[in-house]
Amino acid sequence: MIYLTMVLITIMIEIFLIFLAFIFLMPIINNNIVQKQFSDNIGHIKTIDGLRGYLAMGVFIHHYFITYYWHVNGEWIRPPSDLLNNIGQSSVAVFFLITGYLFFRKIHQHKFEIKKFIVKRFLRLAPLYYFVVLIMILIIFYKNGFNLNVDIQLFFKQIFKWLLFVRGSLNDYHDVYRITASVTWTLPYEWFFYLCLPIIFYLNKIRYIMIVLGFYLLYRFLYPTSISFFGLTTITSKFFILFYLGYIINILEYNKYIKYINFNKWYFSIASLIILIYILLNFKTSYGNIQFLGLSIFFAMIVYGNTIFGLLTLKYSRIIGEISYSIYLTHGLILYILFKILIDFNDIKSIYIYLLPLISMIVVILSIGTYLIIERPMINKGKNL
Repeated sequence: MIYLTMVLITIMIEIFLIFLAFIFLMPIINNNIVQKQFSDNIGHIKTIDGLRGYLAMGVFIHHYFITYYWHVNGEWIRPPSDLLNNIGQSSVAVFFLITGYLFFRKIHQHKFEIKKFIVKRFLRLAPLYYFVVLIMILIIFYKNGFNLNVDIQLFFKQIFKWLLFVRGSLNDYHDVYRITASVTWTLPYEWFFYLCLPIIFYLNKIRYIMIVLGFYLLYRFLYPTSISFFGLTTITSKFFILFYLGYIINILEYNKYIKYINFNKWYFSIASLIILIYILLNFKTSYGNIQFLGLSIFFAMIVYGNTIFGLLTLKYSRIIGEISYSIYLTHGLILYILFKILIDFNDIKSIYIYLLPLISMIVVILSIGTYLIIERPMINKGKNL
């Protein structure tokens, strides 16, 4: 009974801190200067726009607590709390669902030009990523006393690997992955999917081929295997089912029964929250079959119009969504610079978890900057192709 009470108190504190973090962000996002930088029609699907920001913040919060245990125990492992672990993993899973849904949607709408697609994806993802890699390299040299600890030829090979969106060692620095909070592990999956899309575009013209592909991906989810990413790294097949579930969500969107259901009702909002909360609190990981199915249902209701009591269509939510890629990529850098370089962790160890709202503000302010300076100009360039 005492243990259960302590668990409930811990969960309530975690939820309160997460809620407080978003409250602290309101004065920043609702500021007139910030609001003027973002149009009312930020993206094409308002609910997905709004959802993205919360997913990126979920990954940040996940890594914020992992950073605490890393400094305390010296190991980069999942936090002991299922909530804090799943808030990050579920967010990544839904990001994959979003990717699958959006790009299969383009295929079905015949808005898929291969050359333009690849160039636009590169302009969308690469500039900010390369900026993050540059800062990471500078940090590594700073921590290594500006010494080159490997052969110069090997060093440039290592950098080249990172430039291809693939993680690896760099200048013999043992914390290289921690500088970015290891978030870049998802990028090879994204690029593998993008490079497969031209093939899928043509295969989609063959009757029943997508059903066959679905069964194959289900098999590779249940019995995962490693896939070589152009000989540079390996990725596991289990996550590709999420892209395909995005495809199914897109297909069902055109179903006449689905089209006539108003998903923006209070009971669908409650249902979506129940599914999400159940997954966050009742599993050790979000990367299981029940979890993937539940997250797919949660995401499908949002795609079909559920706003979660209007939360996802608020301009506040959609602005955070617009800067979500910056939040996702840069929060690791910010945590590393703050607590490995600028601040002695031992000095703030006792209050670290309570600093979450303040650090959230720093992450979002800097992400607005990187979005406006790096991301948006490249996005606009891609739109003008």
